[in-house]
Amino acid sequence: MRLPVLSEEEMNPRQQELAARIAGRRGAVRGPFRVWLHSPEMCERAESLGAFARFDCGLPEHLRELALLMAARNWDAQYSWNAHVRQAIEAGIPEAAVKAIAEKREAVFDTEPDQAFYQFCREILDEHFVSDETFARALDHFGAKGLVDTIGALGNFTMLGMCLNTFQVDLQADREPPGLPHYGVQGEPHAHASCRHSSGVTRGPTVGGRRAHGRRSVGTRRNGATTSQRAPSQKGPQVRVRCGGPSLRMASCILLLGGGHRRLARTPLCCPADLDKIRGRLMLAVRIRWHTV
Repeated sequence: MRLPVLSEEEMNPRQQELAARIAGRRGAVRGPFRVWLHSPEMCERAESLGAFARFDCGLPEHLRELALLMAARNWDAQYSWNAHVRQAIEAGIPEAAVKAIAEKREAVFDTEPDQAFYQFCREILDEHFVSDETFARALDHFGAKGLVDTIGALGNFTMLGMCLNTFQVDLQADREPPGLPHYGVQGEPHAHASCRHSSGVTRGPTVGGRRAHGRRSVGTRRNGATTSQRAPSQKGPQVRVRCGGPSLRMASCILLLGGGHRRLARTPLCCPADLDKIRGRLMLAVRIRWHTV
């Protein structure tokens, strides 16, 4: 871990109080809480929100676990995935659905409410928006309180993934790295880097070409879009445009401006209606660029 793990002797009274509270509720001070304790007031609020999202919110247990797994996979947070994958299956999430989430494929559930919940979470995580149809479908099953609790839980689990990755929290000493494949545009799994256990031993594959602490290898892909660096010969900004809607979640465009030329690349090929949306967003990007130069 990038920050030192505080011993009880190194903690001030406020940190000791919080550590005792966390251990009493969760069994021990582990993972992200070793980070949060460096800022006691942040730790208290993060623990309170996390406890609500995990134990007390209005969602059934299996959907709380599903939301956590989806946020963990979205952020390649291997610690969270390791800690909850078995709990999710034991709570009632089908193993086939867990495998699909691991491989970034569309998951299928046995019941309509679970499928609606999955679609709601997938859209906000992947596309940053929720379509009217998906929202109405989820609202019909879970009501206003259920959707508010869902967004709160996803936000908490997202913060958790960011914490684990930023501070390079080591994986559990008694667990193997999950070894989840990370698929590119054409479905090919990318090469994996090694993963460091808390014991310091380097072993095994990682999620999406990341080390245990979550660094992304150059050239890996996420959500169907290539994360690449601009070649030295290309001048000007690189504008990435993503289209909303379930049918467009794999569509992405890159507009390279500068040097007297424009190059448009799209993967995969889109239908004419999709291209109209893409063209409108690209022209907006061009106008912004011209007005700010």
